[in-house]
Amino acid sequence: MVFGARRIGFISEIMQMERWVDERYFEPFERVLIEFEQKHGVKLMEMDMTNFKGKRLRGELLVLLRDKAGLKYNEIAEIKIFSDLSFNSLGSIYRNMKNMK
Repeated sequence: MVFGARRIGFISEIMQMERWVDERYFEPFERVLIEFEQKHGVKLMEMDMTNFKGKRLRGELLVLLRDKAGLKYNEIAEIKIFSDLSFNSLGSIYRNMKNMK
């Protein structure tokens, strides 16, 4: 039981540390979200996913979260605006948005 508590504390410490993957620094995802909101002038919870503009913004956010924050698809799928998408479609949406830029 004590080991489990220590393990949870260890995991939370790792999550709070700066993420380094392949010698590349990733920004905290909160900062990426704030920059996205400021750049596009829209709050995440106010984005309308029923029209083309909202879906395109969600795709741009997916690319930012993957590239700048270094999040994995399973971490991105936990965010509320991505929860209505299937986990398997995130990869194809990411590739399509990357190719558009």
